[in-house]
Amino acid sequence: MVIGVSSNTASIPGFANRVEQTLAVLDNPTKEGLDRALSGRLTIWEDAVDVGLSSPWFGTGVNNFRFAQPLLPDQKATFAITPYTKDPEKHTFSGPAHTHQMLLEAWSGAGELGVLGLVVFSV
Repeated sequence: MVIGVSSNTASIPGFANRVEQTLAVLDNPTKEGLDRALSGRLTIWEDAVDVGLSSPWFGTGVNNFRFAQPLLPDQKATFAITPYTKDPEKHTFSGPAHTHQMLLEAWSGAGELGVLGLVVFSV
């Protein structure tokens, strides 16, 4: 099914599986199929919007998405992440570490003022 990919590239461990997962949306053209093809990013982005709406002006804290997302009453992205500690009992996280999208990361972490600052800084 991999078209136009050299044999060396196709032999990279996990590459063929990743391409198949990405192209699976063509077999299942639904929101769930697209979310699976995007590695769950649609549900992460929905949660990022909800986290941003919980504190729209100032956000929940820069780089704080991994802590704020599990507190949502109806969180959608629920896969487990590994904490940055050798003692997994000390910090148990559930959900994504970050939003995988720059504007949503600024929106959820720093609110409208953070997005404005990002836009001004980028221009």
